[in-house]
Amino acid sequence: MKLYPSISPDLADWAARQPVFFTASAPTHLPHINVSPKGLSAHFAVLSPNLVAYIDRTGSGCETIAHSYENGRLTLMFMSFGPSPRILRLFCKSRIIEWDHPDFDSWMKRIVPQGEAGRISYDGARAVVVGDVWEVQTSCGYGVPMIRKELYASPASEDDSDAAAAATQGKERDDRQGELFVL
Repeated sequence: MKLYPSISPDLADWAARQPVFFTASAPTHLPHINVSPKGLSAHFAVLSPNLVAYIDRTGSGCETIAHSYENGRLTLMFMSFGPSPRILRLFCKSRIIEWDHPDFDSWMKRIVPQGEAGRISYDGARAVVVGDVWEVQTSCGYGVPMIRKELYASPASEDDSDAAAAATQGKERDDRQGELFVL
């Protein structure tokens, strides 16, 4: 395990290539921890060595947002499912820019161009979660299984409007890829 005070360019590039990341947050006085998977590279951006942001969309609970307002504790975790193992954790103090905030569109423009040039909106985008990174941790990741990359939907095959419609109705999307198999 290694600790760093900020995100280096190589770690930022590596994080952007991962197909999924996880958010972890917790209330101040209750025992549970909320862990949520997130995906789509166009939804996450490293904006500076100590500043990250991602687009939060409808479709699940809003515990991360609630915890951010309560105490601001947030951890983002990325991991490699390929032949080069690594786990990256970003320990952050979070803040929320909700869809009706005057700065919401400018935050969206800062995030999206890094993933999809020219696109500035997403169906179901309810907030931008901003993380002020105070510590970066890497570890080996040898316990993470390798998973075939073709099992992930490519960004080109993601139907953004179908996903948002299903999420808004509280339904899960069909698993178009079937089960994930460990190599």
